[in-house]
Amino acid sequence: MIYSYRFKILWRIIILGVSMFLFIYAIQQKQWYVTSIILAIIILASIVELIYFSENWMREFKKFLMSIKHRDFTGFYFDEKLKNSIPEYKFAFREISREFQNVRIEKELHFQYLQTLTHHINIALICCKENESIQLANPAANELFGVHQLRSLNQLKRIAPELYAGIKSTPEKSQIIKVVIKGKLRQVIVDKSHFILDREPLMLVSFRDIKNELEQNELDSWKKLIQVLTHEIMNSATPISSLSKTTLEILDNYDSEKKQNILLEWDDFEDLYHSVATIENRGRGMLKFVEDYKNLMKIPQPKFEQVEIKSLILYTRNLLSKQIEDRGIHTELSVEPDDLTIDADRDMVERVILNLMLNSIYAVENEGTPKLSVTAIKTSNNQTRIRISDNGKGISKENMDKIFVPFFTTRKNGSGLGLGISREIMRLHHGNIDVESSENMGTTITLRI
Repeated sequence: MIYSYRFKILWRIIILGVSMFLFIYAIQQKQWYVTSIILAIIILASIVELIYFSENWMREFKKFLMSIKHRDFTGFYFDEKLKNSIPEYKFAFREISREFQNVRIEKELHFQYLQTLTHHINIALICCKENESIQLANPAANELFGVHQLRSLNQLKRIAPELYAGIKSTPEKSQIIKVVIKGKLRQVIVDKSHFILDREPLMLVSFRDIKNELEQNELDSWKKLIQVLTHEIMNSATPISSLSKTTLEILDNYDSEKKQNILLEWDDFEDLYHSVATIENRGRGMLKFVEDYKNLMKIPQPKFEQVEIKSLILYTRNLLSKQIEDRGIHTELSVEPDDLTIDADRDMVERVILNLMLNSIYAVENEGTPKLSVTAIKTSNNQTRIRISDNGKGISKENMDKIFVPFFTTRKNGSGLGLGISREIMRLHHGNIDVESSENMGTTITLRI
């Protein structure tokens, strides 16, 4: 049975009334001094207890209101076994507290859900106030801008002023912005939207790096162009080379001592000979050029097998040992864990690492203390990363978006195919290749498999 608040007040008043009646009766009796004093004490105690009981509800109500203010409802949970001995209003407070607690838990769950969602997606997101302070920045945003935690748009202004300008621009439409962040070229789609939350204007901005997609489309376009160029150049170069060679063979049959048998003037004959020789030489060069660039089209499908990274890197290092020793290059090799393996085509990955190490050797030619490091690690998301780094001359900002373009090279005898072929090999391995470089600060190329 639940003792109601009204009943508790009533029986306290009855006790007080009976005590007062007995007190009045006692003081009228002779020699009832002790009884009168005891009854007076009982009356005072009853009054004090009644006041305390009446104010207790107000104290509980105040406690309840303060718990709402501080969002702390731990004091309103009772054992169900004590239900019959606890006032109804406390149970009412408990039920209201439970509702507040459920709302708070639901809000926390929604926040956790939103946080998990923003952490999971690969698109960089930031939410900022009018004063440019950032309320939310997911891990993808911190990784994109190379910082531990974005706290203000001023950080973004220092890291990537082009993106900052894009955010501050008036129109709310998608923009594709090319920017170099921490030595790495990015091509970012920027979208933004404004909204009001709790009477405070906020701006949500998303950054999506589409560099890999654009590079893949670009590579496919180059392939199609190379196919057309190969076909047309071969059709032209083959007969030129063949006829020039035949003409040279005819001219070679002439004995230079029997000049009288030559109908042409000797000077004209020499001019003709050298001209045809030049044509033949250029024809051969054109054919070689075409054959070289056809390599980009002839990359076979990889034959996957378990490849031990450490032995692969050591083998590649040994292939280049003479160039490394001749140039006095200090090399550092590191693989963690030591028995790290990948599912890949050994020859193809070896070709990529060899090409990248050759590029690094070329890049550090004029360095006083040339350094080359190759590291391989296993990441938490089960991805293998192989990094080839050097302290060479680096890549200028102007050339960062050209390094994967076929035909482009800064080396005297370079073909301009190495990085393009390397990127295609990585694509066939369902991976990618990232380049980070600053002029005169060295280059780091990361293979992600």
